[in-house]
Amino acid sequence: MIRLGEKLKERGYNAIDIEVKNIYIELEGGETIKTKPMATVRIDVDDKKKIYLIMGRFNI
Repeated sequence: MIRLGEKLKERGYNAIDIEVKNIYIELEGGETIKTKPMATVRIDVDDKKKIYLIMGRFNI
């Protein structure tokens, strides 16, 4: 897994790597795609707002 959170933290962002086992995406047609993440990061914008950045390789 890519440690993107550590790299963002070095650049001044309040970011942390989080462990995610699987990613599921449901397409409009009803098809569900499952993959393992390459990187998953939580970026804290402020006390209430958080951004989740999920990177994966998808075969669509």
